[in-house]
Amino acid sequence: MKKYLLFDDLNYLEINLDTWNHPIHNHDHYEWIIVLKGKGKHHINDETYEYTAGDIFFLKPNDAHFFEFTSPTHLVYFQFSVDLKIFKHELSLKKKMFSILKIHEKENAGNLKSHFQSSDILLEQVALITKMIKKSVADKDYIKYQLFTFLSFIVSKDTSIEEQNDTLNEIIIFIRSHIKNRKYLTIDFLADHFNKSPTYFGEYFKKGMGISVKKYIDLLRSSYLEKDLIYSKKSLSELSYDYQFTDLSHLNKFIIKHFNKSPKQIRENKKY
Repeated sequence: MKKYLLFDDLNYLEINLDTWNHPIHNHDHYEWIIVLKGKGKHHINDETYEYTAGDIFFLKPNDAHFFEFTSPTHLVYFQFSVDLKIFKHELSLKKKMFSILKIHEKENAGNLKSHFQSSDILLEQVALITKMIKKSVADKDYIKYQLFTFLSFIVSKDTSIEEQNDTLNEIIIFIRSHIKNRKYLTIDFLADHFNKSPTYFGEYFKKGMGISVKKYIDLLRSSYLEKDLIYSKKSLSELSYDYQFTDLSHLNKFIIKHFNKSPKQIRENKKY
């Protein structure tokens, strides 16, 4: 059986294909696999799991697996070494990993979606990660912090595991819920809302997310705008009003900055 090797502490991998083109294989590392799009079957050892968008799989070293796609599938992988070096200074997350290992062994678990909270928010977060990495915004430290953010969504079912700090998740949810209302997205407002000083809030967010609050909000706003341009019939004036741009010129500049295309070009090319 083919074995895939990992020569680094951490790797990010993205697969977006119509058909699966890898043989049955195992690894010398751990893998988290998040399904962003698609349907089919995931064969893990002697078990077969039907999968769809939103499903989350965890693989231990030597777990043999392969996919069967019944529709085009978009997968995101976090791969990391068995020595768990990336958790050297993140003991609470290391405990969560051991908790998941216990769940995996006890339940012979494949799809671990039920062990995550706010799965819709989590999937949006993972989709944003892929977009940023494609734009070369992310480096290894950023990917590491995003893995940590991903793991922070785990709902521990082992009462001996220390409860997670949900503040970062709450901030993410708040920002997403108010992405069209700029007065709620200033550093001063966010810091006050979450009972932190503006300076500490900015440092706290960047440490947890790997990028600044402003950068995160801009990328999130651009992602939402892109969807509205493609799937809604709203005029540019309406979108400018919805997202509280001062005028159409600012909306156009914002979109061109993030996509290197005008709003008209994005709408004309629905596959963009």
